Amino acid sequence: MILKKVALISVLLESSVLLNSCDYVSTKTYDNLQEKLNISEDRNYILRDYLDVSKNNLHMTEGNKSLECGTHSVKEKSSEDMIIFLERMLQNPSTKDKDKDKARGVIEQNQTLLKDVRELQSRCEPELVRLRKQKQYAEDIYKKNTT
Repeated sequence: MILKKVALISVLLESSVLLNSCDYVSTKTYDNLQEKLNISEDRNYILRDYLDVSKNNLHMTEGNKSLECGTHSVKEKSSEDMIIFLERMLQNPSTKDKDKDKARGVIEQNQTLLKDVRELQSRCEPELVRLRKQKQYAEDIYKKNTT
């Protein structure tokens, strides 16, 4: 009977030691997982902030480029209108020769300006399209990583 009690106490002590060891391992594993989760959340916040800033920068860049392209369009239209007005002035028989010479000079200046503006506009539009695609791509990445 005493042998059975000693054996039972021995088994209980071993079980207690094993349970304490398992509890210690579980606690350490939980703590490690919690630490890794915290690191992951910190990285996620950093990524979100970076994506936010990038998205906003692209939005501003696209807005500036759009404004620049719009300015080129206005200059182009203004030069075209000025050329048309001055050509009509040249066709008017009552316009003096001195005024016609000035008009020809201004027409020439506006044609040069128009050529330059059209060249700038032709470079501006593809860049604006590229920026819009880049902005859309950034927004897609942002949505994927923040939801």
